[in-house]
Amino acid sequence: LYTGLLVDLGGGSTELVSYRNRAIQSACSLSVGSLSLFSKYVSKLHPTKEERRAIRRAVEEQLEQFVPQHPPARHICGVGGTVRAACKVANAMFDRPAGDRSLDRDELKEMLQRLKKPGRDELRLLLKTVPDRIHTIIPGLLALDTIAKAYGAQTITASACGVREGYLLVVHEGAVALQSLTGHLDPLGGEGPVADVAGQDGHHLSVHQQADLPALALVDGQADGVGPHVRDSVDHNAVPSL
Repeated sequence: LYTGLLVDLGGGSTELVSYRNRAIQSACSLSVGSLSLFSKYVSKLHPTKEERRAIRRAVEEQLEQFVPQHPPARHICGVGGTVRAACKVANAMFDRPAGDRSLDRDELKEMLQRLKKPGRDELRLLLKTVPDRIHTIIPGLLALDTIAKAYGAQTITASACGVREGYLLVVHEGAVALQSLTGHLDPLGGEGPVADVAGQDGHHLSVHQQADLPALALVDGQADGVGPHVRDSVDHNAVPSL
């Protein structure tokens, strides 16, 4: 999973991040998502053959516009409810373990084939596994398959974490890095900074401690309202170990 494509397929947009050896190579945002595709192209509950083609065309046009020369990626790391829902449907459809978060391209194509004209059994399966996405799951699967085809991806893994967990990880790593620079992060009851770390170009990192809360540092922004406070400008150079 150190090299591949991160796909955050949401309701109104899709974010694509190409990464190699855990380093970001490129990133873009497409103005298509499972709900927006349903709202724009689907006239009833599930898309017709022509509507499925229109959905694929819309995703392809976005890819051509924003990532005309995308690097190949054999693996997709999926973030968001659509990819998790796809795995839930696959688990039920192919009798896989309930907690399986993986999906290969052949399974994705088989799912779309079986959901071309959903009958009673397919509708029951969708109602049981993804009742809140029964109208958006097929547009979402079409978008995911179109992206996988464009990048040559063969496997998809639904991430157990998302942006919120990533934010907390950055905050935690910032606290650890700041502690290594200052020697301590001692709770001071919320008055005054716990520590100031000088960086380049006149930037500095000032961390304030609220009473009964751990002192944490956040790189590249402010964290007002979440307990720890990062004041003034923040620069990556302020915490060079990050």
